[in-house]
Amino acid sequence: RMIRAGSVTGMSLQLDSANNSGAAPASDVDLFVRVYKNSSFLVDGAGVNSITSDGDYGNQATFIPGTYTFAAGDNLTVELRYSSANTGETQDLEHIAIMIEIQTNPTMNLPQSV
Repeated sequence: RMIRAGSVTGMSLQLDSANNSGAAPASDVDLFVRVYKNSSFLVDGAGVNSITSDGDYGNQATFIPGTYTFAAGDNLTVELRYSSANTGETQDLEHIAIMIEIQTNPTMNLPQSV
């Protein structure tokens, strides 16, 4: 539950792909981060496309402040979306870190100047 009103201004995804099995890794693994506000889609981004081998992967996205807004008391949830071609191969994703950057009104609740 959000403490103050604001907007989502960025997101970052970092992960490792490991232990691919079979003749080849899973084909065309695509990932992206999606943010929901009160169970409704708000914004997505930070996509990583075509993961085809073991390794370190990541991406980030930024958004103009005030575009993807929320109110105090709103629930923000984050989802990692995964898709791949059905090749019968497997791929482990580990050490996943997702960061969501928000901006709140910096002048909110400051004393009035006289």
